[in-house]
Order: sequence, then structure tokens, then C-alpha cells
Amino acid sequence: MRREIEKAMGINGDSLALFKSDCINQAIEVVDMIRNTRDTEEVADKGPEAIKEYLDKLNAKLEMLSKETRNDMLKCKRVLLTVMITLNVNHRNMVKDIYARVVEIGKNGFNELWLQ
Repeated sequence: MRREIEKAMGINGDSLALFKSDCINQAIEVVDMIRNTRDTEEVADKGPEAIKEYLDKLNAKLEMLSKETRNDMLKCKRVLLTVMITLNVNHRNMVKDIYARVVEIGKNGFNELWLQ
């Protein structure tokens, strides 16, 4: 039955594996975005010093991910790493902007920035 459905949908073994891989990649991306949002909210409440430490942690994470891309790997892992790097660069840039604004506005600047 499963093979008949796959045949009707035009799915062969390779595309089914790719579909499963895409689903796993998307789940990892969503979890990473949720974690980044949670962590940003937590450190923002602690002030500029905590945000700066978190920014340093994000830069170290990006460095580790970029080093990983230099290794031989399966295409699906390379795609996942590329997406994770893109999301993390965007997140790092957002945190960098928040840090600059909090320093500019003051310790309670995050609350004002978050409401904008």
C-alpha cells in the first residue's frame, strides 16, 4: 500500500529520504529559533553586560559552525549547516542591534526597544 501511494505521488526512495531529511532540518531550525528567542529575552533583562556576553557566545557558535563547513559531509548536512549559519547570523545581528540600542538608551532600553 505504501509503495502504491509513493508511486502515485511520484515519490521514489531518494525523494522520500530527502523529504524526511527536510522535515528533520526544519524541526532543528524551529527549535534553534525558539531557543535563540528565549535566550535573547532572558539576557536582555539582565542588562548590557549580559547581552555582550551573549553576543560573544553567539560569535563563538558561528565560528564553530563555519569551521564545521570545511569538513567533508553529506549534502543534507551541508544544507542544514548553511541554514543554521544564516539564521544564526541574522540572530547575532539582531542581538548586536539590541546591544547598541540598550547601551544608547540605558539599562532599561530593552523594554522600550521590545515595545517598538
